[in-house]
Amino acid sequence: MTRIKDVVAKFIAPVVCATVATAAHAQGIPTANPLTYSGVAYLNNQPAAPGQRVDITVVRSNGAVACMGTATTVAGGRFSAPLPNSCVAVVETDNGIEVEVRLNNVSIGQAAVTAAPYAVEAKNARFAAQASAATGALQTTISDIASDIGMLQTSVSSLQSLLTRVAGLEAAGSFCGQTAPTTGNINGYPGAAVRCRALAGCSSTTAHMCSSHEVAVEAANGQTFGYPNGTFDGGWVAALITTYDPNARETKDCDGWTSAANNINGAELQVTPTTIRASGCGSSRPIICCN
Repeated sequence: MTRIKDVVAKFIAPVVCATVATAAHAQGIPTANPLTYSGVAYLNNQPAAPGQRVDITVVRSNGAVACMGTATTVAGGRFSAPLPNSCVAVVETDNGIEVEVRLNNVSIGQAAVTAAPYAVEAKNARFAAQASAATGALQTTISDIASDIGMLQTSVSSLQSLLTRVAGLEAAGSFCGQTAPTTGNINGYPGAAVRCRALAGCSSTTAHMCSSHEVAVEAANGQTFGYPNGTFDGGWVAALITTYDPNARETKDCDGWTSAANNINGAELQVTPTTIRASGCGSSRPIICCN
């Protein structure tokens, strides 16, 4: 039994060597033997031996013969039949073409073939190559278009960067625990992060002192921050603001969480009711931690 198996059901550009293949992509479809039909011929369920003749007939959708090609099988029954230039227009315009394959003058059968987009893309590539060689007013117009595209790409990149920053600002961490009580001298915001990251329930890489924004979001979702309802509570949070209480003490995150002075305040979370209040930096409060 003679049959064709795993035939590449499309036309592809011939690849003689790497440089020819590259030239085909850069300059468009070749002018000589622009198309090749390739496949594997089987004889009695075995790949046809080398040296067998393979004839290819390309038939239009109306039944007319468009072109023909011939090849010889090689190892593994493979064959590759170059087709003449007359096939190019058929491949580009006729979506109903079929191919008949004959092995040693015995028909293996006729099957529909879908034209590969490469045939059209390669032709367009040739036109693009011609456009790249344009001069005068046309070249100026092409350069202007290229410049506009470049500026548009820059604008899109800037917008993406802005959206990424906005997304980062909108993102809020979630409460993960509270440290042992401490004064406001905790070696700055990084020092607070070190203590938070040591907690079992917090991330070892991203935990930090909760900001007032994060506390507000968590409270809106019913978070009690580890305190039973109805108890007196408090914990340091990052407010990043400077205010004055009635005693003329500054509230400025205990000088960036580097001071235990009682004449400076830090922002303290009170859960019942949930609010942020000022507390002297000499007070001992847990750090409220978020991931």
